[in-house]
Amino acid sequence: MRQHIENADFSSVVKAYRKVLVIDKDHCDVDLLKYVRAKASESAQEARSDLELILADETSSAGSLLDAIRDLSELISLLEGEDTDDEANKPKSGDGKTPRAGSTKPGTFSIDRHVICVRDYPPAMACL
Repeated sequence: MRQHIENADFSSVVKAYRKVLVIDKDHCDVDLLKYVRAKASESAQEARSDLELILADETSSAGSLLDAIRDLSELISLLEGEDTDDEANKPKSGDGKTPRAGSTKPGTFSIDRHVICVRDYPPAMACL
């Protein structure tokens, strides 16, 4: 998945993440599969951040915006499905990542003195 992210092939990231979600994290006895699922979740969060950056970039082409909207919508739906499973099993806590420069929370960007939180809107509206 990291190679797909480095190559900006986010459709392949979503496809690979969908395959990894088949692994049952609660009832799987194979430690390697649990590790693969955990790393895939981290990569999916990284891909989400990269897609949000594409939406926030004012120099992105129309084609890349449309692709980012499609991929981010699919990725968010997959991540939300996993988050609902996690909320049933774990208490909520911070992700421990440091915020990006100029942002106070994940998905918040400052562009020409405008502060935009792309997570407040669906991906199609966030790029506007």
